[in-house]
Amino acid sequence: MRGFGPLRSGKVATVAACLLLLTVTRMQAEDSTILQLRAVIEAQIAGCIEIPKGLKAPYPAVALRLNYRPDGHLDGPPQPDQMPSTKSVDDRWLKAVYLAGAHCGSIADARRYAPHYASWRVLRVTISPVAGRS
Repeated sequence: MRGFGPLRSGKVATVAACLLLLTVTRMQAEDSTILQLRAVIEAQIAGCIEIPKGLKAPYPAVALRLNYRPDGHLDGPPQPDQMPSTKSVDDRWLKAVYLAGAHCGSIADARRYAPHYASWRVLRVTISPVAGRS
């Protein structure tokens, strides 16, 4: 092709390095966005938990897997991501966390996160009790 001349290996390496840098930067931005979304969802669910009467602290953290539709609504009920030891977790606490996840786990501003849907279609969250609640 006229006017372009052969690409030298230094130019090819420079172009490849720039493309790699752009890819890594985009991945870091996406990771940051997903971390932010995960923190928002964890806080929403934790703030929504209704602690059953008679259940005393400590309240252990519970890991959930949430499946989402593109509109930000849950695609089915929350699922356990890691089964906690049944000896250490009261069933009433697990039920309260799952109910809070079902009621408060939707993504309110899903359009904001739409470009990263593939990364949050299945979101793993850890729900810890809100400090000072009893």
